[in-house]
Formats: sequence, C-alpha cells, structure tokens
Amino acid sequence: MTDTAFTFPTGGVITYHGAADADAYDDSLNAQWLRTALDHILTGGPAIADTEPIGCTIKWTP
Repeated sequence: MTDTAFTFPTGGVITYHGAADADAYDDSLNAQWLRTALDHILTGGPAIADTEPIGCTIKWTP
C-alpha cells in the first residue's frame, strides 16, 4: 500500500505532501498528520512540512 496525501487549497499550491499519519496500519491515529495539515489550511495557518509517505515505490521496467 502506498498512501500519499496532497492538499491543494485555492490557488493550486501544494501545502502538504506526505503520509496521512505515522502508521498506516494503526487506525487509532485517525490520519492525524493529514488532519493537522487540513486544520492549518482552514485556519489560514502556515503550510506543514512534508512527511515521508509509507509504502513501496512503484517501479516499472520495460
């Protein structure tokens, strides 16, 4: 599973890119990193630093 979240508020500038939370398999975290990023956007706060998405890279070979 590769879970990567992006936020694009009005203006089309990415304000968050990364994992939804610290552990994709722990439902109790409830996407906390993404929720915090969205709260910042909704309140006019600064962009959140990117986090490392969890999962595998998608590779293609000819």
